[in-house]
Amino acid sequence: MNFKGLFLYQDDKKFVYINDLELYFANLQHLYNNLVHNDIQFLNFSFVALCSSTLEASLNQIAFEYYLNKFGPTEYKHYFDSIINLSFKNKLYLLPTIVSNLKLKFDKNSYTLKKLEELITTRNKQLHKKPFVQQVDDDLEKYKPGDDFTFTLKDNLFTINKSDCIHFYKAMDKFRDLFVIPFDNDSLIENEILIKI
Repeated sequence: MNFKGLFLYQDDKKFVYINDLELYFANLQHLYNNLVHNDIQFLNFSFVALCSSTLEASLNQIAFEYYLNKFGPTEYKHYFDSIINLSFKNKLYLLPTIVSNLKLKFDKNSYTLKKLEELITTRNKQLHKKPFVQQVDDDLEKYKPGDDFTFTLKDNLFTINKSDCIHFYKAMDKFRDLFVIPFDNDSLIENEILIKI
């Protein structure tokens, strides 16, 4: 796979920059194809992990390129670090306002953005799992030590289903087509996910 790259010069220093974002999207497409054609439960968890990392890599890449172009390879980091350390959801909503010079923002009511928010929430629940107690309606006093009982565990690895993954993929595809690619082509415009401020 070929990557876009640049040689940069500033203050008599030489730099190289490689954009490998296409690798994320290529792997996401490959995993999606496997997920659609197979009914293997662990692929759903893997898909959410890769899908969310592709979304975050895209946001980070756009912020990086924006500040690199504005300030060059020796000064971009001061500005980029302030964006990179934002929460995932805050970064998602702040970035289009920055890169469009306060002309555009994401439409929070669009299906795509709702699914991206859901992806972030699902990712946080799955990849940053925290132990919790869950209320049950069963009469626990009737059980003796060693007795088997069943109940539905909420927010576990198997609560992600294929349908959710398909919707996440479609949202990522729109995100790429309507934000990532137009940003790369310096052609961000109002569309079904970007609206005027």
